[in-house]
Amino acid sequence: MSNKHDLIFFLLSLFSLIFVFIFSLSVATRSVIILMFSLTGLIIWVIGLKKKRKVTTKGIIGFVVFLLDIFIAIYMVKSIIATDNYNYAQKLTEIKVPRTAQLLEKVEDHGGFLGDGESYIVFQLNDKELSQLQTKILKNANWNALPLKGTVLQNSRYFTKEPYTNSKRMRDIPVDSTDGFYYFDGHIDGFSMNFTFSLLDVKGKTLYIFREDT
Repeated sequence: MSNKHDLIFFLLSLFSLIFVFIFSLSVATRSVIILMFSLTGLIIWVIGLKKKRKVTTKGIIGFVVFLLDIFIAIYMVKSIIATDNYNYAQKLTEIKVPRTAQLLEKVEDHGGFLGDGESYIVFQLNDKELSQLQTKILKNANWNALPLKGTVLQNSRYFTKEPYTNSKRMRDIPVDSTDGFYYFDGHIDGFSMNFTFSLLDVKGKTLYIFREDT
């Protein structure tokens, strides 16, 4: 391979890394730029390879840096997906929340070595979004019609307050509602609580999602 192709590949791969540290740009923008420059460099490198010339040291280093670029870009994209409120809501509740739904509130304090903490997300829905959500819920066997029943009802106090913190903030989830649907997945006992509870309040056109990990 010609030294020219290797040099360009190396410089573009290296240049891509600079955008990891330009925090004035969004994560999405930085990941796109990193992919754009690094893939452009790869194309140029492949063109040089087709000429069946010897790969130089710059080409080898460029390829190693390119792999690092791709790894970083994938990590950034995954972080975007993980922090996307709508994807996260779908992961927790098994239903797809319309992206037009208004996010009213989000509380997230998961952290530490074990990842303990709480997630609390509230979406406001219009009539169309509410209808779409109800249709999806009726097709999901893990959702049930209100009012709360059985062990879910017995443990409903955990859905309206933060039991393991000093916070006195009360949740606004209307667990006494009889018009809507609820979802529960996990377990609650005297030593640990790991569960997701979600409630769709039809009258208030509001979806509540609460995740506890201890």
